[in-house]
Amino acid sequence: MPVSVDYKPKAGKTGEEMKEQFLNQVEIIQTCHNCIKAATSSELIIDKEAINICQSKCETCVDLNIVCDKCKDEGQSSHIPSLRACQRCLHANRQCTRAVVLVLTSDCESGNKKAFELIQESKDAGTLPPQFVFVCLPDAVHVAKSLKCGFANWMILLLNERACLSILHTIRDGDPALKRILPRDSVLNKDRMDVNCILHLSTERVLNHLETIDRVVHSVVPDSYKINDTNKVGLYPHPIAICNGEHGRLLVLDYVPTKNLTRLIEVRLHVPADVSVIGECSGISKSLAYCNGIAYACDNAGVQYFLVTKTSLKVSSLKKDELISELKKRNLDSEGGVAILRARLATYLKNVERRNKKDDLRKVQLSTDVAPNCIAKVSNDMLACASDTDKCIYMVALEVADGTVRGNVSTFSKYPDGCTKVVTMCLNNNVLYISHQIFPKEIRMYANL
Repeated sequence: MPVSVDYKPKAGKTGEEMKEQFLNQVEIIQTCHNCIKAATSSELIIDKEAINICQSKCETCVDLNIVCDKCKDEGQSSHIPSLRACQRCLHANRQCTRAVVLVLTSDCESGNKKAFELIQESKDAGTLPPQFVFVCLPDAVHVAKSLKCGFANWMILLLNERACLSILHTIRDGDPALKRILPRDSVLNKDRMDVNCILHLSTERVLNHLETIDRVVHSVVPDSYKINDTNKVGLYPHPIAICNGEHGRLLVLDYVPTKNLTRLIEVRLHVPADVSVIGECSGISKSLAYCNGIAYACDNAGVQYFLVTKTSLKVSSLKKDELISELKKRNLDSEGGVAILRARLATYLKNVERRNKKDDLRKVQLSTDVAPNCIAKVSNDMLACASDTDKCIYMVALEVADGTVRGNVSTFSKYPDGCTKVVTMCLNNNVLYISHQIFPKEIRMYANL
């Protein structure tokens, strides 16, 4: 039964204000029936001041956490104020009937959520008045909506596999059996409070049918059902290689034949996916790997790198001993005061940043002259590199300093017999798998321990 309505604009709606409003409302609702009838109202509206006549708190009971002897003689059975008879009813020898708020629920709008957090903090600290016995719970409908929206708007991890509502849309479009048991409206990404789509998606028949599907081919770029400014048909027409980037992101090489250059693009697994161009290099790059915030792309001229996750050293916050340590790492003079040391390190880092922007200095400086055709990640500081020229697979130990990458090359293995052109490589459980092309059409696989 609705007992109150408050209209509050979102602007300026803070957690502190909502906490005060919630507690005031609960206190009014917990006023006993007799005091409500006696309270002064304005147009049938009762405020907090009007219910001050309803008092049931005993400081001694609250301090002792039990009913004191005096209250026992009066017939009280609880030390909690909201579970006791008020003094007016006791003096009038009338039965005290009241409502007690046990649950406070709301959606997770920022002001409401903050209010819940503040109330819980007060309860944990023991500063919440004893008449409040309720627990704060998020509104179940909004929780379900949030879960559904997360599933609709992101490619989330479920049992270590990516899934989203658009993938179910793709499955349904090509599966007549699923069309019969799952309405099309349930796989459309719409922001609404309709719970029928959740009920349809979670029926036992739908879940059992989806468990029979092992693999799904789903278009991420371009998206099949939604577009944005960075994810449209024709923007990235020639993807060559792909690898995992940071959590929730993919890295892709896209060749632009009209300009004879290769772009490195990052795909953020939103729905639709957000795509950004990180960098580009001349010619066609054929292989891609990602290690510790740096993407590596190879062509016949060498291995180029792109700083995907840029970390900068905050020189202004470094103390003297830290400045000396950083300067010594770079073989720079470490004599002088703090201001001189900071200026010296800052100048050096600016020169490094300016130098790294040049294309010819964005290549990994290999200790041995190698013509790479394919690379693969071995660890966060190691690449496998295949060279068709040398018919050999190398291991490249990476050293990163101030945006410059050096690679110490060591021989790992010769190509297997009959292998002349390596197409791709990958590492799984310490086994390096390579696929190579035998003209005209056959591709074979080998494993090197």
